[in-house]
Amino acid sequence: LLYGSAMNPYVAPNSGDDTTYYQGALSLARGEGYREQGLFIKDWPPVQSLLTAVTMVILNAKGIWVGKVVNLFAVAAAACLMLRFMRREQRKKGELAVLILLISPTSYLVGSMTQADFTYLALSLLFFAQLHRLREGRSLREAIFVGLLFGVAGLTRYQGILLGLPLLFHLIGDL
Repeated sequence: LLYGSAMNPYVAPNSGDDTTYYQGALSLARGEGYREQGLFIKDWPPVQSLLTAVTMVILNAKGIWVGKVVNLFAVAAAACLMLRFMRREQRKKGELAVLILLISPTSYLVGSMTQADFTYLALSLLFFAQLHRLREGRSLREAIFVGLLFGVAGLTRYQGILLGLPLLFHLIGDL
């Protein structure tokens, strides 16, 4: 409900990142490439804008609310994956930890804009879940999926390249 209140169409983008991801999505949806004001966007990874552009095309809508809805799904996915991790690790206060994260003002601010942070968090958590599954039983399909998640996370937030470290340690540990 809290995050749903941010779907208000009168709440405009309020940061450079927010505007750039939205403009990139509009440009992609129009088939013009990943651009803002005619210039190629190179400082912001494209996955968040691409997800928003695909949603714009599917819904035949171009409003800022589309980017907010995409981010709302990312918030929900990240919260569900965090809860899953907490339960798997048998954390006693896992639900409380997720709730505190979701109601924190910073999380609300980032989660109610067209930002890539929650998408990156969801992809990172999914990456670690799949890396854990890969450890339990090797399969080519699991390995390919881990690699794809690594690549997509890196194209969501540039820090995603750091996910290569646990992947490298996983590989070295098996030598």
